[in-house]
Amino acid sequence: MFNIALLRKEFRELRWLLWVGIIVLSLMGIIAALTWLWTDDLFGMLDLMGQEFRDLMEGEMRFAMDSLTNYLWSQWHPKNLLQIGTLLAIIIGAQAVASEVNRGSIEFLISRPVSRASILIHKSAAGAIILSLAVWVSTLFVIGTGMALGSVHWQSLLAATFLTNIGLFIVQAFATWISVHSADAIKAGAISAALLALYSVLGMFRATSQASFFWQMRGISWFVGGGAYPWLAIVGMITVTLLLFGLAIHQFAKKEY
Repeated sequence: MFNIALLRKEFRELRWLLWVGIIVLSLMGIIAALTWLWTDDLFGMLDLMGQEFRDLMEGEMRFAMDSLTNYLWSQWHPKNLLQIGTLLAIIIGAQAVASEVNRGSIEFLISRPVSRASILIHKSAAGAIILSLAVWVSTLFVIGTGMALGSVHWQSLLAATFLTNIGLFIVQAFATWISVHSADAIKAGAISAALLALYSVLGMFRATSQASFFWQMRGISWFVGGGAYPWLAIVGMITVTLLLFGLAIHQFAKKEY
């Protein structure tokens, strides 16, 4: 059952993450967009590099320089938004239960006339809203900066943002599951980050890349390759998110405190 008081409590405790997330992501996004003004200098720097590295960089830059839209995507979605967004999602998920245990408020929280499932659902919902606000507000700043520089196909950038946002929910859900088993939010965050870093290796190899949601949320085959929008990948990522949240709720309900 929806509990407005419980949701307000979670927003109060997470509001600092909302502002930090929006400010940091927005600043990084604006800076990334403004680097478009200095792209000509990048080509000059290629002459100072070895032939093999120069060929690799020219291939990547050729796509990015094809249009301002491509450049904004290449600097934002698979890089800054994915990386900083992942860190934000880990922090949000890792503190969900572990922070309550660490400060000794978990006994009071679970003694309230609401189920443990409801507690974790409200925590996760508040975290997901804050994560999404940080992602979308910062992306709007990127698009706005890009439109001030030239012509931007903003619809494609918004579609890419939706894909990234869905992938970040998996990170939050995983960190929440780790948080259920930890009494320290920092430890839960470190464990989550380490395990996700190991998992991300799958995306580095062609044979295993499809199994990596980090690779899926970049949308390379769609944005770069011109393929169909990855709706199937989105359905898969939503399914994994729900399974992880369900596992976290199930284990939180059985946990002794």
